Amino acid sequence: SFIYSPCTLLFGSWISQKKKCKHIIHIADHCDFFLQPKYLEAIRAADSLLVISNRMKALYEKYTQRKDIKVFHNFPDDRCFPELDSISDSRIFSQSDPLKLVFIGGLYEHLHRSSIEDIISSVSILHEQGIPIEMHIYGARYPESFLDSEIEKNGITHHGIVLPLETKYTIMESADAFVIPSSFDPTLNIHYQYSFPSKLTELLSTAKPVLYYGPSDTSIHEFLNQIGSSITVTKRSPNLLNEKLINLINNYSARKLDAVKICRIIRKEYNMEATLHKFATHLTHINS
Repeated sequence: SFIYSPCTLLFGSWISQKKKCKHIIHIADHCDFFLQPKYLEAIRAADSLLVISNRMKALYEKYTQRKDIKVFHNFPDDRCFPELDSISDSRIFSQSDPLKLVFIGGLYEHLHRSSIEDIISSVSILHEQGIPIEMHIYGARYPESFLDSEIEKNGITHHGIVLPLETKYTIMESADAFVIPSSFDPTLNIHYQYSFPSKLTELLSTAKPVLYYGPSDTSIHEFLNQIGSSITVTKRSPNLLNEKLINLINNYSARKLDAVKICRIIRKEYNMEATLHKFATHLTHINS
């Protein structure tokens, strides 16, 4: 059961009982309902418990007393990886050829508010000052009114939902850098801190710089630290954000080399073949 809701959890548990088969639970997103007694009972009874981050693993070890919890990340599609030998790290940006900062994915008010607005504002201000940068946002907004005024600012283009989905690979190829926002609002971060976007490893596999703007107590930040990402702003500060963006433009070659190193790590440790081999080994262990 790949779960993000209590109903999915109980339905998967019921099916395993009726079919008399083993039940493997993979928690995609945490919610406090899972810590209530009847849901914890189903989680404890599962033959295997998988989670999406080390932070989530620690949480469920505390509440279930299980010591066999495994972490499985989303793996990037092979189409995300560039030919590293052909990558040029030299790039000079100009008014006619600005740095293209891209956000791709759904924009959710309950996940991205109190973060994405600062990014949009910073890019727009720098753009108006003549600094060669613009931001392109791809994806639907939830609710539709979220960021209505922000996306009208200078230097900002909202392209809407990405269809067909394969288009995202062309978008990622044309980007110069990516941004990952996470809300600084503690009431919103309380659940999301245990998860991270499925596209995280995809963005890191492109060998292009990725900027994280969000609190330090998240699984996203933990994962970025683990693989050595250096472009993070974990204090809500438009000034710090401006400095990071200007540094990215002025020192793009160095940041690109850092991104290539990260790409190699993702290709080695989190690619599809490695992840599926790890999962197959785990299934074999469960069935033994």
